[in-house]
Amino acid sequence: MKPDRGHVSPLREYVESIACLLRVEPEASWCEEGRPSTAYIALAEQVPCHPGRLLMAQWSSDSGWSLALEPECGEAPVVLSAWPHPARPAPTVVARRFRAALNDLAHRRRPPRSAPRVSQRSLSTSVSNTSEPPSSSRWSHGRSGGAL
Repeated sequence: MKPDRGHVSPLREYVESIACLLRVEPEASWCEEGRPSTAYIALAEQVPCHPGRLLMAQWSSDSGWSLALEPECGEAPVVLSAWPHPARPAPTVVARRFRAALNDLAHRRRPPRSAPRVSQRSLSTSVSNTSEPPSSSRWSHGRSGGAL
């Protein structure tokens, strides 16, 4: 079911405007108002230093925006770049930061040393210690949009 476009929250408008600036269809984004409020934008890009991994933009009213690897089977998102302040910058500022980070990552050939590595053992432990995963409707998204 498509959301009612008659009333769009200011947070939804903010996230959709960033998605559009990143050339991502609004349907590939998600947001939820609360304490903290959160948002997500699925990016179709991949970078050479993380072959085969898709990227995502994530936001929290507590921690600002970050660029991360899409999680794989029970892992937490691996944050590649973060911009905690200001927590809710103008959409053009967010898009500019993401483009710059993606450009920098495009020139790396392997993950930076600071990127955490998840062993199969720790992954198994983290999966068994987590509660129920988010519902598929909350995290479902399309893979659309073009290059940044």
